[in-house]
Amino acid sequence: MTKSELINCILQKMDKAMDPVRAQGAVNQILEYLAYRIASGEKIEIRRFGSFSIRLRAARVARNPRTGEILNLSAVKVCYFKPGKVLNARVNGSESSDD
Repeated sequence: MTKSELINCILQKMDKAMDPVRAQGAVNQILEYLAYRIASGEKIEIRRFGSFSIRLRAARVARNPRTGEILNLSAVKVCYFKPGKVLNARVNGSESSDD
């Protein structure tokens, strides 16, 4: 799903009662706020959906498979998403009674 598809879905659910420009602004603000908080190292938890956090991937030695050259990769922070119980149930086809 793209951001524009999400905006259109929100507009359909609200019977077009919301102005498309305001819906787009709301989605942009939510995504920007989440990105800012995650980038600052804060864990974001959205109940029944999942949580976002930052994990540190340790420095390591790797090899370029094409050339065989040895590369020293430095430690990096990566965004990690852990799906919630309800989302996992939906993905696995067993709807939860918590809906």
